[in-house]
Amino acid sequence: MIESKDKRIVHFMFNPNVPVTISPFARKYKRFLDGTLSDFTANEKQAFEAYIQKMIGEELEEGDKNPVVYEDMPYHNFSLSGMNRICFSTADDPFYKATVSKYYPECVVFDANGEILGRVNPMNQKNDEFQMTYCEDFRDSALKINDDRKIQIHLGGITQPGTMILLVVKEYDTSDKTVAEGAYDRAWFRLANEDTNQTLDYNIISKIEKPEEYNPIIPAEDEEDGGAPAKRNDLTYIHGRLWLDDNKKWVFESYKDCFQKKDYADIVQSMSKLYA
Repeated sequence: MIESKDKRIVHFMFNPNVPVTISPFARKYKRFLDGTLSDFTANEKQAFEAYIQKMIGEELEEGDKNPVVYEDMPYHNFSLSGMNRICFSTADDPFYKATVSKYYPECVVFDANGEILGRVNPMNQKNDEFQMTYCEDFRDSALKINDDRKIQIHLGGITQPGTMILLVVKEYDTSDKTVAEGAYDRAWFRLANEDTNQTLDYNIISKIEKPEEYNPIIPAEDEEDGGAPAKRNDLTYIHGRLWLDDNKKWVFESYKDCFQKKDYADIVQSMSKLYA
């Protein structure tokens, strides 16, 4: 128990060792990352239409198969059965309170058509419709591992199958602050059971591969921008997503990828189009 000195609650997550079929979104997300989504979609559509025409004309030969294949899931994923409240949180350092805040969580809710229904973050701290609340300044000095900011999610607040919650980590601008070297080396984000504080999935931010040739500042190009000031090249981390399946069971998929503003002006909007 969180407040107990002699009792603990342990979750057992059972692995049935049976491959899970990749979800439609993860199937597209995987190819979105490697830049092959457009060609893959076009080629698959063409092959599927040809397959259908052969089926209509009763011309299918032995060995002809539906070209649309759902492979095994490449991402860590699990069901949230038996849990009522979870939280998505960040810590600039899980062992010490940082003097300068840097990372914060954001939850974005999408409907089954990819439309953004709501966001919860430091600027929008409460969403009563989806029963999600942003919290900070709750660090307990008696606990050995702490978070700095979190979003509490009541899973019963969403009942429409197909609804997705994207778990995103963003950065405050610390360029005008004095920050010690290595201050955020242990910074993390995690998904946890809010009732027991037990971690379900986490990642150390410094271990996530940044985009190739990443630069925190985008230099101004005098010829095009007329001497406009340089711009911040913000990073956005996608921890993963929660989604409510057709059986009204919550499933979590873990991605842990990093995107720069230089490539994606708003990666959340890109995920909206992908989910649609």
